[in-house]
Amino acid sequence: MKKNILLITQIFSKRYSAPAIRWNVFIRHLKSEFNFIIIEFPNDIGPWNYKVVMKYVDSLNTKLYSIINYPRIKISDLEFRLFELVANKSIYGLLYGSLINRLDEIIKNECIDLAIASVPPFHTGILAYYLYKKYQIPYIIDVRDLIEYFYFYQEFKNMNILGKALRINTIYKNYVRAIEHASVLTTVTPVFKKILELTYKKRVYLLPNGITVSPENIIHYSKRPKQLVILEAAKKGLGGNLGIKTIVKAWANEVIKKFPEYKLLVIGDIVEVVRNLFDTIPKNIVLVGRIPFDDVIKILSMSRGCIIWCLDSDNPAYTGAVPVKFYDSIGTGMPVYAQGPNSYLSLLIKSYHLGEYVYDKYKCDYNLLANSLIKFIENIEKGLYDFENILNVRRKFLRINYISTLKRIIENIIY
Repeated sequence: MKKNILLITQIFSKRYSAPAIRWNVFIRHLKSEFNFIIIEFPNDIGPWNYKVVMKYVDSLNTKLYSIINYPRIKISDLEFRLFELVANKSIYGLLYGSLINRLDEIIKNECIDLAIASVPPFHTGILAYYLYKKYQIPYIIDVRDLIEYFYFYQEFKNMNILGKALRINTIYKNYVRAIEHASVLTTVTPVFKKILELTYKKRVYLLPNGITVSPENIIHYSKRPKQLVILEAAKKGLGGNLGIKTIVKAWANEVIKKFPEYKLLVIGDIVEVVRNLFDTIPKNIVLVGRIPFDDVIKILSMSRGCIIWCLDSDNPAYTGAVPVKFYDSIGTGMPVYAQGPNSYLSLLIKSYHLGEYVYDKYKCDYNLLANSLIKFIENIEKGLYDFENILNVRRKFLRINYISTLKRIIENIIY
């Protein structure tokens, strides 16, 4: 009989978001080995249609419980209620007590052998800990990134005494307990692995992200339309958007003089940042905006290069990360351009010869970025980035390569 695994996550229905893609891939490849039940409680309902969501989940042969459909106000645990009132500023923070009750209902109906908490946010890990305390269900905490970990301390510095007391006695205390009682921690990069091991004195397994879609019959990047893509998210809080702004200005003012036939396609919510830079958008900049993942891959497959990382912070939550767009770009056989301080991404790009990484710390030097962008395009024009090497590296980074690692981790816990 197949074992039942409960995935606790904030994002699953948004199937093209990075966190959802990570677990969608794992579930698709492991559903023949295990039964998956998914608990999702997004902090916003979003624009998607619930029937479409359910149709997609059915295709995965899983069960999805969307907590937003069960907003019963019944607080059974004051500590958890305080946690969510402090941690979540959305209206669903007021409904956190109903999560506990809904979890209890689900556990009564499903025989759960293992829980997996996708973190961030913090409360997925805390809810897994709650299930462990009450039902002795072992669990894995999968730390996708450390953004929330560092936000916690940044916000903590600015809190008043009452806020600090609530935060220590609710979020921090319970999250540390969740980490301590987890059977296994997993994370996505060696840098995050080291930080977690040093912080919590606990063994951490490496379970990287990777390439999800790898198109067949990829044509050489130098024979594609003369366009580059900037695939970046607008940053809030840490880092800001200075790097992106500087690169776009350099493109509009300098690159266009040297390569007037090239276009820059701006994908993602960064379009609002770019739009605010100009009274009139330059003709060689095309604002695409947010589009489905499949369409992103199509555009990448028809572009010559991708600007994937405009890093203007040396916070380890950033410098230790590898953005999923790096994998998407390599998956479509193109060189990449990134900028920032020393980082794990810079190590990957340099060691595998995958494009240009401009060491700029977080000063975002205009002339340096303009000249490096021009050099990047010149190298593309000459075909100097080894296409066959990019394709070989692409095979190394396929997500399916890591399925066996996750399967082994699960089996070691439940058997």
